[in-house]
Amino acid sequence: MTRARAPATMPKSTAHPGLATSQLQRTRQLTAARDLLQGTLDSLTAHIAVLDRRGEIIITNLAWNAFALANRGGAGVGVGRNYLAACDVADVDGLADALASRAADGLREIITGASAEFTMEYPCHGPGAPRWFLMRAARYEGSGAARVVVAHEDITARWLGASEAGRALLAARNYMRAVADNMGEGLFTLDPAGQVIYMNAAAEELLGWTTQELEGMVLHEVTHSHRPDGSPLPAEDCPILRARRDGVTVRIEEDHFMDRDGRYLPVAYTATPVVTDEGIEGCVVILQDITERKAQRQHLERHVETLGWIGRVQEALAQDRFVLYAQPIVDVRTGEVAQRELLLRMREPSGEIISPASFLPVAEQYGLIGDIDRWVIARASEIAAVSGAVELNLSARSMGDRTILDYIEQCIQRTGADPRNLVFEITETALVADEAAALAFADRLQSLGCKLALDDFGTGYGGFTYLKRFPVDFLKIDVEFVRDLATNPASHHVVAAVAMLARAFDLKTVAEGVEDEDTLQMLRALGIEFAQGYHIARPSLVADGLMPAPPALTNVGPKGKRPR
Repeated sequence: MTRARAPATMPKSTAHPGLATSQLQRTRQLTAARDLLQGTLDSLTAHIAVLDRRGEIIITNLAWNAFALANRGGAGVGVGRNYLAACDVADVDGLADALASRAADGLREIITGASAEFTMEYPCHGPGAPRWFLMRAARYEGSGAARVVVAHEDITARWLGASEAGRALLAARNYMRAVADNMGEGLFTLDPAGQVIYMNAAAEELLGWTTQELEGMVLHEVTHSHRPDGSPLPAEDCPILRARRDGVTVRIEEDHFMDRDGRYLPVAYTATPVVTDEGIEGCVVILQDITERKAQRQHLERHVETLGWIGRVQEALAQDRFVLYAQPIVDVRTGEVAQRELLLRMREPSGEIISPASFLPVAEQYGLIGDIDRWVIARASEIAAVSGAVELNLSARSMGDRTILDYIEQCIQRTGADPRNLVFEITETALVADEAAALAFADRLQSLGCKLALDDFGTGYGGFTYLKRFPVDFLKIDVEFVRDLATNPASHHVVAAVAMLARAFDLKTVAEGVEDEDTLQMLRALGIEFAQGYHIARPSLVADGLMPAPPALTNVGPKGKRPR
Protein backbone atom coordinates (compact mmCIF):
# COMPACT_ATOMS: atom_id res chain seq x y z
CA MET A 1 0.00 0.00 0.00
CA THR A 2 1.26 3.48 -0.84
CA ARG A 3 1.13 5.72 2.18
CA ALA A 4 2.86 8.99 3.19
CA ARG A 5 5.06 8.61 6.28
CA ALA A 6 6.86 11.11 8.49
CA PRO A 7 10.68 11.08 8.18
CA ALA A 8 12.48 8.90 10.73
CA THR A 9 14.63 11.76 11.94
CA MET A 10 14.12 15.50 11.98
CA PRO A 11 16.76 17.80 10.44
CA LYS A 12 18.80 19.82 12.87
CA SER A 13 17.51 23.35 13.37
CA THR A 14 19.41 26.51 14.19
CA ALA A 15 16.29 28.07 15.68
CA HIS A 16 15.64 28.60 19.37
CA PRO A 17 15.60 25.21 21.25
CA GLY A 18 12.12 25.87 22.60
CA LEU A 19 10.82 26.59 19.11
CA ALA A 20 12.48 23.45 17.73
CA THR A 21 10.89 21.39 20.51
CA SER A 22 7.49 22.89 19.77
CA GLN A 23 7.88 22.13 16.06
CA LEU A 24 8.95 18.58 16.83
CA GLN A 25 5.95 18.06 19.11
CA ARG A 26 3.60 19.45 16.46
CA THR A 27 5.19 17.20 13.83
CA ARG A 28 4.66 14.19 16.07
CA GLN A 29 1.07 15.21 16.73
CA LEU A 30 0.38 15.61 13.02
CA THR A 31 2.04 12.27 12.29
CA ALA A 32 -0.02 10.58 15.01
CA ALA A 33 -3.25 12.11 13.70
CA ARG A 34 -2.42 11.07 10.15
CA ASP A 35 -1.60 7.52 11.23
CA LEU A 36 -4.82 7.36 13.25
CA LEU A 37 -6.82 8.47 10.21
CA GLN A 38 -5.06 5.95 8.00
CA GLY A 39 -5.57 3.22 10.54
CA THR A 40 -9.25 4.07 10.79
CA LEU A 41 -9.66 4.00 7.01
CA ASP A 42 -7.78 0.72 6.77
CA SER A 43 -10.15 -0.87 9.28
CA LEU A 44 -13.15 -0.24 7.01
CA THR A 45 -14.37 -2.76 4.45
CA ALA A 46 -15.54 -0.02 2.06
CA HIS A 47 -13.06 0.99 -0.64
CA ILE A 48 -12.04 4.54 0.34
CA ALA A 49 -10.07 7.18 -1.57
CA VAL A 50 -9.62 10.91 -1.10
CA LEU A 51 -9.19 13.11 -4.20
CA ASP A 52 -7.74 16.58 -4.64
CA ARG A 53 -9.21 19.32 -6.86
CA ARG A 54 -7.61 17.79 -9.97
CA GLY A 55 -9.09 14.38 -9.26
CA GLU A 56 -5.77 12.89 -8.19
CA ILE A 57 -5.83 10.28 -5.43
CA ILE A 58 -4.01 11.44 -2.27
CA ILE A 59 -5.20 8.83 0.27
CA THR A 60 -6.49 5.25 -0.08
CA ASN A 61 -7.28 2.51 2.38
CA LEU A 62 -6.33 -1.17 2.32
CA ALA A 63 -9.68 -2.25 0.89
CA TRP A 64 -9.27 0.14 -2.07
CA ASN A 65 -5.73 -1.06 -2.80
CA ALA A 66 -6.63 -4.72 -2.49
CA PHE A 67 -9.58 -4.36 -4.85
CA ALA A 68 -7.48 -2.43 -7.40
CA LEU A 69 -4.72 -5.03 -7.38
CA ALA A 70 -7.17 -7.92 -7.67
CA ASN A 71 -9.11 -6.44 -10.58
CA ARG A 72 -6.82 -4.14 -12.58
CA GLY A 73 -3.35 -4.58 -11.22
CA GLY A 74 -3.51 -1.18 -9.52
CA ALA A 75 -2.99 0.72 -12.79
CA GLY A 76 -4.50 4.22 -12.73
CA VAL A 77 -6.28 3.91 -9.40
CA GLY A 78 -3.52 4.21 -6.75
CA VAL A 79 -2.13 7.17 -4.79
CA GLY A 80 -0.74 9.78 -7.17
CA ARG A 81 -2.93 8.66 -10.07
CA ASN A 82 -5.85 10.61 -11.49
CA TYR A 83 -9.13 8.86 -10.72
CA LEU A 84 -11.12 11.13 -13.03
CA ALA A 85 -8.84 10.26 -15.91
CA ALA A 86 -9.20 6.57 -15.07
CA CYS A 87 -12.99 6.91 -15.31
CA ASP A 88 -12.74 8.81 -18.59
CA VAL A 89 -10.60 6.18 -20.30
CA ALA A 90 -12.18 3.11 -18.71
CA ASP A 91 -11.72 0.15 -21.10
CA VAL A 92 -15.38 -0.83 -21.06
CA ASP A 93 -18.35 -0.50 -23.30
CA GLY A 94 -22.10 -0.29 -23.22
CA LEU A 95 -23.66 0.19 -19.77
CA ALA A 96 -20.30 0.05 -17.96
CA ASP A 97 -18.93 2.83 -20.16
CA ALA A 98 -21.97 4.99 -19.44
CA LEU A 99 -21.62 4.38 -15.68
CA ALA A 100 -17.92 5.35 -15.72
CA SER A 101 -18.77 8.56 -17.57
CA ARG A 102 -21.59 9.29 -15.11
CA ALA A 103 -19.20 8.79 -12.19
CA ALA A 104 -16.68 11.20 -13.71
CA ASP A 105 -19.36 13.84 -14.26
CA GLY A 106 -20.63 13.48 -10.70
CA LEU A 107 -17.14 13.89 -9.25
CA ARG A 108 -16.46 16.99 -11.36
CA GLU A 109 -19.64 18.61 -10.08
CA ILE A 110 -18.47 18.07 -6.50
CA ILE A 111 -14.96 19.39 -7.22
CA THR A 112 -16.33 22.55 -8.87
CA GLY A 113 -18.83 23.10 -6.06
CA ALA A 114 -21.89 22.50 -8.24
CA SER A 115 -23.04 19.79 -5.85
CA ALA A 116 -22.09 18.52 -2.42
CA GLU A 117 -22.71 14.78 -2.83
CA PHE A 118 -23.03 12.14 -5.53
CA THR A 119 -24.24 8.54 -5.24
CA MET A 120 -24.54 5.79 -7.82
CA GLU A 121 -25.16 2.07 -7.71
CA TYR A 122 -23.42 -0.04 -10.35
CA PRO A 123 -22.66 -3.69 -11.16
CA CYS A 124 -19.09 -4.98 -11.08
CA HIS A 125 -19.40 -8.72 -11.58
CA GLY A 126 -16.41 -10.91 -10.94
CA PRO A 127 -15.56 -14.32 -12.39
CA GLY A 128 -18.40 -16.67 -11.52
CA ALA A 129 -20.06 -14.30 -8.99
CA PRO A 130 -22.33 -11.27 -9.43
CA ARG A 131 -21.45 -8.13 -7.44
CA TRP A 132 -22.98 -4.70 -7.01
CA PHE A 133 -21.45 -1.57 -5.45
CA LEU A 134 -22.66 1.77 -4.16
CA MET A 135 -20.39 4.67 -5.01
CA ARG A 136 -20.79 7.62 -2.61
CA ALA A 137 -18.76 10.82 -3.06
CA ALA A 138 -18.96 13.80 -0.69
CA ARG A 139 -17.32 17.23 -0.86
CA TYR A 140 -14.76 18.21 1.79
CA GLU A 141 -14.76 21.99 2.51
CA GLY A 142 -11.78 22.16 4.86
CA SER A 143 -8.23 23.36 4.31
CA GLY A 144 -5.53 21.32 2.60
CA ALA A 145 -5.53 19.47 -0.71
CA ALA A 146 -8.46 17.12 0.00
CA ARG A 147 -11.68 17.99 -1.84
CA VAL A 148 -13.68 14.76 -2.35
CA VAL A 149 -14.05 11.58 -0.29
CA VAL A 150 -15.03 8.60 -2.45
CA ALA A 151 -16.37 5.36 -0.95
CA HIS A 152 -17.33 2.20 -2.84
CA GLU A 153 -19.46 -0.13 -0.72
CA ASP A 154 -20.26 -3.69 -1.64
CA ILE A 155 -24.08 -3.88 -1.69
CA THR A 156 -24.27 -7.35 -3.22
CA ALA A 157 -26.03 -8.66 -0.14
CA ARG A 158 -28.76 -6.08 -0.48
CA TRP A 159 -29.21 -6.88 -4.14
CA LEU A 160 -29.38 -10.56 -3.32
CA GLY A 161 -31.85 -9.94 -0.48
CA ALA A 162 -29.49 -10.93 2.35
CA SER A 163 -29.26 -9.24 5.74
CA GLU A 164 -25.70 -7.99 5.26
CA ALA A 165 -26.99 -4.64 3.91
CA GLY A 166 -27.52 -3.17 7.37
CA ARG A 167 -23.96 -3.88 8.35
CA ALA A 168 -22.64 -2.19 5.19
CA LEU A 169 -24.59 0.96 5.93
CA LEU A 170 -23.37 0.99 9.53
CA ALA A 171 -19.78 0.64 8.30
CA ALA A 172 -20.23 3.60 5.95
CA ARG A 173 -21.66 5.73 8.76
CA ASN A 174 -18.82 4.80 11.07
CA TYR A 175 -16.33 5.65 8.35
CA MET A 176 -17.77 9.10 7.76
CA ARG A 177 -17.73 9.84 11.47
CA ALA A 178 -14.12 8.67 11.74
CA VAL A 179 -13.16 11.03 8.92
CA ALA A 180 -15.14 13.93 10.44
CA ASP A 181 -13.53 13.49 13.85
CA ASN A 182 -10.08 13.88 12.29
CA MET A 183 -10.97 17.13 10.52
CA GLY A 184 -9.42 20.39 11.68
CA GLU A 185 -12.66 22.26 10.94
CA GLY A 186 -15.78 22.03 13.03
CA LEU A 187 -18.63 19.99 11.54
CA PHE A 188 -22.35 19.82 12.41
CA THR A 189 -25.05 17.74 10.84
CA LEU A 190 -28.57 19.09 11.27
CA ASP A 191 -31.97 17.55 10.63
CA PRO A 192 -34.66 19.32 8.53
CA ALA A 193 -35.74 21.32 11.62
CA GLY A 194 -32.20 22.60 12.21
CA GLN A 195 -31.69 20.36 15.24
CA VAL A 196 -28.20 19.02 15.94
CA ILE A 197 -27.70 15.37 15.04
CA TYR A 198 -23.92 15.22 15.29
CA MET A 199 -20.86 17.40 16.09
CA ASN A 200 -17.29 16.39 15.42
CA ALA A 201 -14.44 16.83 17.90
CA ALA A 202 -13.27 20.13 16.38
CA ALA A 203 -16.76 21.66 16.71
CA GLU A 204 -16.94 20.55 20.34
CA GLU A 205 -13.57 22.18 21.05
CA LEU A 206 -14.45 25.42 19.28
CA LEU A 207 -17.81 25.97 20.98
CA GLY A 208 -17.36 24.12 24.26
CA TRP A 209 -20.44 21.85 24.02
CA THR A 210 -20.52 18.11 23.42
CA THR A 211 -22.73 16.34 20.92
CA GLN A 212 -24.75 14.87 23.78
CA GLU A 213 -25.44 18.34 25.20
CA LEU A 214 -26.63 19.86 21.89
CA GLU A 215 -28.24 16.80 20.33
CA GLY A 216 -31.86 17.60 19.49
CA MET A 217 -31.41 21.37 20.07
CA VAL A 218 -31.81 23.94 17.28
CA LEU A 219 -28.31 25.14 16.41
CA HIS A 220 -29.47 28.65 15.51
CA GLU A 221 -31.15 29.20 18.86
CA VAL A 222 -28.10 28.02 20.82
CA THR A 223 -25.19 29.61 18.97
CA HIS A 224 -26.49 32.00 16.32
CA SER A 225 -29.56 33.81 17.61
CA HIS A 226 -27.87 37.19 18.27
CA ARG A 227 -25.44 39.42 16.45
CA PRO A 228 -22.22 40.54 18.20
CA ASP A 229 -23.83 43.90 19.04
CA GLY A 230 -26.52 42.05 21.03
CA SER A 231 -29.35 42.60 18.56
CA PRO A 232 -31.43 39.51 17.70
CA LEU A 233 -30.84 37.59 14.49
CA PRO A 234 -34.20 36.19 13.32
CA ALA A 235 -34.15 32.60 12.16
CA GLU A 236 -35.45 33.63 8.74
CA ASP A 237 -32.28 35.71 8.24
CA CYS A 238 -29.97 32.85 9.19
CA PRO A 239 -27.86 31.63 6.21
CA ILE A 240 -27.96 28.07 7.57
CA LEU A 241 -31.75 28.10 7.36
CA ARG A 242 -31.49 29.37 3.79
CA ALA A 243 -29.36 26.36 2.86
CA ARG A 244 -32.00 24.00 4.28
CA ARG A 245 -34.93 25.94 2.91
CA ASP A 246 -33.69 26.64 -0.62
CA GLY A 247 -31.49 23.59 -1.13
CA VAL A 248 -28.40 25.67 -2.00
CA THR A 249 -24.89 25.66 -0.60
CA VAL A 250 -24.21 28.84 1.38
CA ARG A 251 -20.68 30.07 2.04
CA ILE A 252 -20.18 32.81 4.65
CA GLU A 253 -16.71 34.34 4.92
CA GLU A 254 -17.27 36.15 8.22
CA ASP A 255 -19.87 35.64 10.94
CA HIS A 256 -19.99 34.91 14.66
CA PHE A 257 -21.12 31.91 16.70
CA MET A 258 -21.60 32.13 20.46
CA ASP A 259 -19.68 29.58 22.49
CA ARG A 260 -20.73 27.93 25.73
CA ASP A 261 -19.24 30.77 27.81
CA GLY A 262 -21.25 33.42 25.97
CA ARG A 263 -18.31 34.73 23.96
CA TYR A 264 -18.63 35.48 20.26
CA LEU A 265 -16.29 33.41 18.11
CA PRO A 266 -15.53 34.82 14.64
CA VAL A 267 -16.06 32.05 12.10
CA ALA A 268 -16.35 31.32 8.40
CA TYR A 269 -18.64 28.45 7.45
CA THR A 270 -20.31 26.51 4.68
CA ALA A 271 -23.85 25.16 4.99
CA THR A 272 -24.67 22.42 2.47
CA PRO A 273 -28.12 20.83 2.18
CA VAL A 274 -28.38 17.05 2.32
CA VAL A 275 -30.61 16.14 -0.63
CA THR A 276 -32.11 12.66 -1.08
CA ASP A 277 -34.79 11.21 -3.32
CA GLU A 278 -37.30 12.22 -0.66
CA GLY A 279 -36.11 15.87 -0.64
CA ILE A 280 -33.94 17.96 1.68
CA GLU A 281 -33.16 15.93 4.79
CA GLY A 282 -31.14 18.56 6.65
CA CYS A 283 -27.72 20.10 6.12
CA VAL A 284 -24.05 19.84 6.97
CA VAL A 285 -22.29 22.89 8.47
CA ILE A 286 -18.50 23.12 8.35
CA LEU A 287 -16.96 26.07 10.23
CA GLN A 288 -13.50 27.54 10.77
CA ASP A 289 -12.21 29.77 13.55
CA ILE A 290 -11.06 32.97 11.79
CA THR A 291 -9.84 34.81 14.90
CA GLU A 292 -6.24 34.83 13.68
CA ARG A 293 -7.20 35.66 10.12
CA LYS A 294 -9.36 38.54 11.30
CA ALA A 295 -6.57 39.89 13.52
CA GLN A 296 -4.13 39.75 10.61
CA ARG A 297 -6.59 41.59 8.39
CA GLN A 298 -7.14 44.29 11.02
CA HIS A 299 -3.37 44.66 11.42
CA LEU A 300 -3.05 45.07 7.67
CA GLU A 301 -5.86 47.63 7.62
CA ARG A 302 -4.14 49.62 10.38
CA HIS A 303 -0.89 49.45 8.46
CA VAL A 304 -2.58 50.71 5.29
CA GLU A 305 -4.23 53.51 7.29
CA THR A 306 -0.84 54.44 8.77
CA LEU A 307 0.73 54.61 5.34
CA GLY A 308 -2.12 56.85 4.25
CA TRP A 309 -1.47 59.25 7.14
CA ILE A 310 2.23 59.38 6.28
CA GLY A 311 1.36 60.56 2.79
CA ARG A 312 -1.16 63.09 4.07
CA VAL A 313 1.34 64.59 6.54
CA GLN A 314 4.05 64.80 3.88
CA GLU A 315 1.64 66.54 1.49
CA ALA A 316 0.50 68.96 4.21
CA LEU A 317 4.14 69.91 4.86
CA ALA A 318 4.89 70.31 1.17
CA GLN A 319 1.73 72.37 0.55
CA ASP A 320 1.95 74.40 3.79
CA ARG A 321 -1.43 73.16 5.01
CA PHE A 322 -0.70 73.12 8.72
CA VAL A 323 -2.44 75.83 10.73
CA LEU A 324 -2.24 77.13 14.28
CA TYR A 325 -5.06 77.88 16.68
CA ALA A 326 -4.54 80.06 19.75
CA GLN A 327 -6.18 79.66 23.17
CA PRO A 328 -5.85 82.56 25.65
CA ILE A 329 -4.14 82.03 29.00
CA VAL A 330 -5.45 84.66 31.40
CA ASP A 331 -4.42 86.11 34.72
CA VAL A 332 -7.09 84.82 37.10
CA ARG A 333 -6.81 87.96 39.26
CA THR A 334 -7.29 90.57 36.54
CA GLY A 335 -8.74 88.59 33.62
CA GLU A 336 -6.14 89.99 31.24
CA VAL A 337 -4.65 87.78 28.53
CA ALA A 338 -1.09 87.00 29.62
CA GLN A 339 -0.15 84.76 26.68
CA ARG A 340 -1.69 82.28 24.28
CA GLU A 341 -1.05 78.58 23.72
CA LEU A 342 -0.58 77.66 20.07
CA LEU A 343 -2.34 74.46 19.04
CA LEU A 344 -1.46 72.63 15.84
CA ARG A 345 -4.05 71.46 13.30
CA MET A 346 -3.88 70.12 9.75
CA ARG A 347 -6.12 71.45 6.98
CA GLU A 348 -7.19 68.96 4.33
CA PRO A 349 -7.52 70.05 0.65
CA SER A 350 -11.29 69.95 1.22
CA GLY A 351 -10.93 72.49 4.02
CA GLU A 352 -11.59 70.00 6.80
CA ILE A 353 -9.55 70.67 9.96
CA ILE A 354 -7.86 67.55 11.39
CA SER A 355 -7.03 67.15 15.09
CA PRO A 356 -3.37 66.42 15.98
CA ALA A 357 -4.44 63.19 17.70
CA SER A 358 -5.05 61.78 14.21
CA PHE A 359 -1.64 62.49 12.69
CA LEU A 360 0.96 63.29 15.39
CA PRO A 361 1.43 59.65 16.58
CA VAL A 362 2.20 58.61 12.99
CA ALA A 363 4.48 61.62 12.51
CA GLU A 364 6.41 60.73 15.66
CA GLN A 365 6.69 57.05 14.75
CA TYR A 366 7.90 57.64 11.18
CA GLY A 367 10.27 60.56 11.72
CA LEU A 368 8.12 63.41 10.42
CA ILE A 369 7.69 65.15 13.77
CA GLY A 370 10.98 67.05 13.43
CA ASP A 371 9.79 68.83 10.28
CA ILE A 372 6.47 69.63 11.95
CA ASP A 373 8.22 71.05 15.04
CA ARG A 374 10.38 73.31 12.86
CA TRP A 375 7.27 74.55 11.07
CA VAL A 376 5.66 75.39 14.42
CA ILE A 377 8.80 77.14 15.72
CA ALA A 378 9.01 79.32 12.62
CA ARG A 379 5.33 80.33 12.78
CA ALA A 380 5.42 80.85 16.55
CA SER A 381 8.40 83.21 16.18
CA GLU A 382 6.53 85.24 13.56
CA ILE A 383 3.44 85.44 15.79
CA ALA A 384 5.45 86.37 18.89
CA ALA A 385 7.13 89.20 16.96
CA VAL A 386 3.72 90.71 16.18
CA SER A 387 1.26 89.64 18.86
CA GLY A 388 3.15 88.98 22.10
CA ALA A 389 3.81 85.94 24.28
CA VAL A 390 2.92 82.47 23.02
CA GLU A 391 3.35 78.91 24.26
CA LEU A 392 4.24 76.10 21.87
CA ASN A 393 4.65 72.36 22.29
CA LEU A 394 7.84 70.57 21.31
CA SER A 395 8.30 66.82 20.88
CA ALA A 396 10.78 64.69 22.79
CA ARG A 397 12.50 63.80 19.49
CA SER A 398 13.21 67.46 18.73
CA MET A 399 14.59 68.07 22.21
CA GLY A 400 17.23 65.48 21.39
CA ASP A 401 18.05 67.16 18.06
CA ARG A 402 21.24 69.16 18.55
CA THR A 403 20.43 71.45 15.63
CA ILE A 404 16.98 72.49 16.86
CA LEU A 405 18.33 75.20 19.22
CA ASP A 406 20.33 76.77 16.41
CA TYR A 407 17.13 76.80 14.39
CA ILE A 408 15.23 78.48 17.25
CA GLU A 409 17.92 81.15 17.47
CA GLN A 410 17.81 81.72 13.70
CA CYS A 411 14.00 82.14 13.80
CA ILE A 412 14.28 84.66 16.64
CA GLN A 413 16.89 86.66 14.73
CA ARG A 414 14.93 86.48 11.46
CA THR A 415 11.63 87.67 12.95
CA GLY A 416 12.97 90.00 15.61
CA ALA A 417 10.79 88.31 18.23
CA ASP A 418 11.53 88.92 21.90
CA PRO A 419 12.76 85.50 23.11
CA ARG A 420 10.95 86.11 26.42
CA ASN A 421 7.70 85.84 24.45
CA LEU A 422 8.46 82.24 23.43
CA VAL A 423 7.44 79.67 26.06
CA PHE A 424 8.30 76.07 25.17
CA GLU A 425 6.13 73.37 26.75
CA ILE A 426 7.72 70.00 27.51
CA THR A 427 6.19 67.01 29.25
CA GLU A 428 7.62 64.75 31.92
CA THR A 429 7.49 61.93 29.36
CA ALA A 430 9.94 63.86 27.20
CA LEU A 431 12.24 64.39 30.18
CA VAL A 432 12.23 60.70 31.05
CA ALA A 433 13.02 59.72 27.45
CA ASP A 434 16.43 61.42 27.56
CA GLU A 435 17.07 63.47 30.69
CA ALA A 436 20.57 64.54 29.66
CA ALA A 437 19.42 65.85 26.28
CA ALA A 438 16.43 67.57 27.90
CA LEU A 439 18.66 69.31 30.47
CA ALA A 440 21.04 70.53 27.75
CA PHE A 441 18.05 71.79 25.76
CA ALA A 442 16.59 73.63 28.77
CA ASP A 443 19.89 75.29 29.70
CA ARG A 444 20.54 76.49 26.14
CA LEU A 445 16.93 77.67 25.81
CA GLN A 446 17.31 79.72 28.96
CA SER A 447 20.55 81.23 27.64
CA LEU A 448 18.63 82.40 24.56
CA GLY A 449 16.16 84.18 26.84
CA CYS A 450 13.21 81.86 26.14
CA LYS A 451 11.01 80.38 28.86
CA LEU A 452 10.10 76.81 29.74
CA ALA A 453 6.80 75.33 30.95
CA LEU A 454 6.49 71.85 32.45
CA ASP A 455 3.23 70.50 31.01
CA ASP A 456 0.81 67.98 32.60
CA PHE A 457 2.41 68.53 35.99
CA GLY A 458 1.13 66.22 38.72
CA THR A 459 0.64 63.11 36.60
CA GLY A 460 4.18 61.69 36.88
CA TYR A 461 6.41 60.52 39.68
CA GLY A 462 9.54 62.54 38.97
CA GLY A 463 8.08 66.04 38.86
CA PHE A 464 9.66 67.23 42.11
CA THR A 465 13.09 66.01 41.01
CA TYR A 466 12.85 67.88 37.73
CA LEU A 467 12.02 71.13 39.52
CA LYS A 468 15.44 70.97 41.22
CA ARG A 469 17.37 70.31 38.00
CA PHE A 470 15.55 72.14 35.22
CA PRO A 471 15.21 75.93 34.76
CA VAL A 472 11.41 75.84 34.62
CA ASP A 473 9.31 79.05 34.60
CA PHE A 474 5.74 77.67 34.59
CA LEU A 475 4.01 74.60 35.99
CA LYS A 476 0.94 73.63 33.95
CA ILE A 477 -1.44 71.66 36.18
CA ASP A 478 -2.87 68.67 34.36
CA VAL A 479 -6.51 68.94 33.30
CA GLU A 480 -7.27 65.72 35.19
CA PHE A 481 -7.01 67.63 38.50
CA VAL A 482 -8.72 70.79 37.24
CA ARG A 483 -11.79 69.23 35.65
CA ASP A 484 -13.29 68.01 38.95
CA LEU A 485 -11.58 70.46 41.27
CA ALA A 486 -14.86 71.79 42.66
CA THR A 487 -16.25 68.33 43.48
CA ASN A 488 -13.29 66.05 44.21
CA PRO A 489 -11.37 66.64 47.49
CA ALA A 490 -8.38 64.66 46.18
CA SER A 491 -8.00 66.99 43.18
CA HIS A 492 -8.36 69.98 45.51
CA HIS A 493 -5.47 68.71 47.65
CA VAL A 494 -3.24 68.12 44.60
CA VAL A 495 -3.82 71.61 43.17
CA ALA A 496 -3.26 73.22 46.58
CA ALA A 497 0.00 71.29 46.95
CA VAL A 498 1.19 72.32 43.48
CA ALA A 499 0.41 75.97 44.23
CA MET A 500 2.41 75.83 47.45
CA LEU A 501 5.29 74.01 45.75
CA ALA A 502 5.41 76.54 42.92
CA ARG A 503 5.61 79.44 45.38
CA ALA A 504 8.50 77.72 47.14
CA PHE A 505 10.40 77.45 43.84
CA ASP A 506 9.32 80.94 42.69
CA LEU A 507 7.41 79.51 39.72
CA LYS A 508 4.14 80.52 38.08
CA THR A 509 1.21 78.10 37.78
CA VAL A 510 -1.22 77.58 34.92
CA ALA A 511 -4.43 75.52 35.28
CA GLU A 512 -5.61 73.83 32.08
CA GLY A 513 -9.16 72.74 31.29
CA VAL A 514 -11.21 75.32 33.21
CA GLU A 515 -14.81 74.71 32.21
CA ASP A 516 -16.97 76.48 34.82
CA GLU A 517 -17.04 79.55 37.07
CA ASP A 518 -16.82 77.60 40.34
CA THR A 519 -13.52 76.04 39.26
CA LEU A 520 -12.15 79.42 38.24
CA GLN A 521 -13.01 81.01 41.57
CA MET A 522 -11.51 78.08 43.47
CA LEU A 523 -8.27 78.37 41.50
CA ARG A 524 -8.08 82.04 42.44
CA ALA A 525 -8.62 81.17 46.10
CA LEU A 526 -5.80 78.58 45.96
CA GLY A 527 -3.36 81.11 44.54
CA ILE A 528 -3.11 79.80 40.98
CA GLU A 529 -1.91 82.67 38.75
CA PHE A 530 -3.09 81.71 35.25
CA ALA A 531 -5.85 79.64 33.68
CA GLN A 532 -7.11 78.47 30.30
CA GLY A 533 -10.10 76.44 29.15
CA TYR A 534 -13.41 76.53 27.33
CA HIS A 535 -15.02 78.55 30.13
CA ILE A 536 -12.57 81.32 29.32
CA ALA A 537 -12.25 80.97 25.54
CA ARG A 538 -12.08 78.27 22.89
CA PRO A 539 -9.08 78.08 20.54
CA SER A 540 -9.36 80.37 17.49
CA LEU A 541 -7.57 80.28 14.15
CA VAL A 542 -4.43 82.39 13.83
CA ALA A 543 -4.63 84.08 10.43
CA ASP A 544 -1.57 85.63 8.70
CA GLY A 545 0.40 85.59 11.91
CA LEU A 546 -2.11 87.79 13.70
CA MET A 547 -3.85 86.72 16.87
CA PRO A 548 -7.67 86.69 17.00
CA ALA A 549 -9.28 89.53 18.92
CA PRO A 550 -9.25 89.06 22.70
CA PRO A 551 -12.39 87.32 23.98
CA ALA A 552 -15.01 89.14 26.02
CA LEU A 553 -13.73 88.00 29.40
CA THR A 554 -16.61 89.31 31.46
CA ASN A 555 -16.65 86.12 33.51
CA VAL A 556 -12.96 86.28 34.46
CA GLY A 557 -11.43 88.25 37.32
CA PRO A 558 -12.61 88.88 40.88
CA LYS A 559 -16.34 88.57 41.43
CA GLY A 560 -18.05 91.91 40.95
CA LYS A 561 -15.12 93.44 39.03
CA ARG A 562 -15.00 93.62 35.24
CA PRO A 563 -11.47 93.02 33.91
CA ARG A 564 -9.79 95.53 31.67
